[in-house]
Amino acid sequence: MRIPCDSFQLSSGYTSINNKRYVFNWNYDKVPNPNALSAAFHDAGLRLAANIKPCLLQDHPQYAQVAEQGLFIQDSETGQPERSSFWDDEGSHLDFTNPATIAWWQEGVTRQLLEKGIDSTWNDNNEYEVWDGEAR
Repeated sequence: MRIPCDSFQLSSGYTSINNKRYVFNWNYDKVPNPNALSAAFHDAGLRLAANIKPCLLQDHPQYAQVAEQGLFIQDSETGQPERSSFWDDEGSHLDFTNPATIAWWQEGVTRQLLEKGIDSTWNDNNEYEVWDGEAR
């Protein structure tokens, strides 16, 4: 007996460093060759969807660069990226009202996922609200 299946969702563990998750970061210990993984699933007739989240933890490898570019939602009082609890640490949410943020996100999806054979994304934890009406 066969169980019908046409897709497989990669939870955020493929992005982990130790016990934290970092969007657009492959854990090459868990997935040594993302292209080969995708090819194996495609050969079996399965499509892959990868979990991505619209927040970077404060120790994300790209956090400082993204902050310098002004791609995060900003705290209205300090002008610095807002920080809130996200998973087991603090992080900053990306500001998708900023065209530069959209371009950065699209590049990450393209280079780290689509070019590695991932067919679609699972946009997880994207239903956040900005409670501070003064946030920029």
